[in-house]
Amino acid sequence: MVRNIFYALVLLLLFQCSPQNNEFVINGSFKIPAETKLYLKTLGVDEAIKVDSAISDKTGAFELKGFCSEPSLYVVQYLSEKIYLVIKPEDDIQIDIDNSLAHPSYYITGSVDSRLLRELIFEQNKVLEKITSISLSYEQSKQNSETFLQKKEYLDSLYDELLRNHKEYSKKFINDNPKSLATIFALYQNFGKSGQSLFDQFEDIDVFSFVDSNLTMLYPNTPAVIALNKDVTDIKLQLEHKKFSDKIYSPGMKAPAFKALSISGDSILLSDFKNKPVVYLFFASWNSPSAQEVKELNELYEQYRYRGLKIVGISFDTLEEKLLAFAGSTNIKFPIICDYKYWESELVKQFGIRAIPEIILLDKNHIVFSREIKASELKQILQEWRQKNMF
Repeated sequence: MVRNIFYALVLLLLFQCSPQNNEFVINGSFKIPAETKLYLKTLGVDEAIKVDSAISDKTGAFELKGFCSEPSLYVVQYLSEKIYLVIKPEDDIQIDIDNSLAHPSYYITGSVDSRLLRELIFEQNKVLEKITSISLSYEQSKQNSETFLQKKEYLDSLYDELLRNHKEYSKKFINDNPKSLATIFALYQNFGKSGQSLFDQFEDIDVFSFVDSNLTMLYPNTPAVIALNKDVTDIKLQLEHKKFSDKIYSPGMKAPAFKALSISGDSILLSDFKNKPVVYLFFASWNSPSAQEVKELNELYEQYRYRGLKIVGISFDTLEEKLLAFAGSTNIKFPIICDYKYWESELVKQFGIRAIPEIILLDKNHIVFSREIKASELKQILQEWRQKNMF
């Protein structure tokens, strides 16, 4: 008895359920009977938390249970497969898994939202299969150098059209089901080797806001909705900062005075860099693309530092030891500034940074020449400036 009470209390704390918790049940079966271990997990803000587990019996049947007080996101995992669910209190869900296929399929009854989510995921899988086909064609086309560029252009157009069509499908899915938690999955779809987001948080802020406003009103205590609301709030704040900074750091504008301490304790003043071009590089050691930009700018700094080029690295790291380790391992020569506050940093607002990496380039008169450029573009600009004796 004491053990059961303790278990109930643990569930209470983990899933933020009220005293009027409701139990839900998931019954399921495999088409081909096999003793298979399954796990039921709830999707929280930062991690998936185990709720229940079961082993299917000799007939392929299994049962999973949990408690919740409002609709929440869950996942059933077995072998390498995942089945995502939207579960409501007192749901009685049936999952029939066809494991006779090379890629197992499943059918859901007893949960309208889970069936919606299944529909979305199946469409997403179709897109992923087509992307795989395009990637294979791309690799094969490399073997013929004479036709490669033409073939690449064609395949790129197929890829762009594929994502464009799926984005339109996803928008319709969201608009048709505004009260469903399945729309969160629609928002955060990623494709391609680089994990390209289907919806850009800044360009598609209206879509994010639409989902957030509907779900926050209905399910304010659901972890996934809390995370979405935080994302949308942060994005809107960054966009406001961007509007402010665009008035200051737009190309052609005179850069304002800047003063800060580097992580080594040195004072950094823009006024000390008179008649010298200045590069502001925004990065984080844990962000692979921006870490690569740091390395490339370090090479440019070595090449042009004696010509007067100044580079100031502004890090959005949160842990001092990791930043110092990164700076040491990459042998960074230019000064680095960091207040370890990530997106809460005043530097985000001051410069209007929306994403990293970002580069802002000032000419020798400290007029903003360009921003949101890549290291490769910066390299070309500096080469042109040297040829014209501009620094």
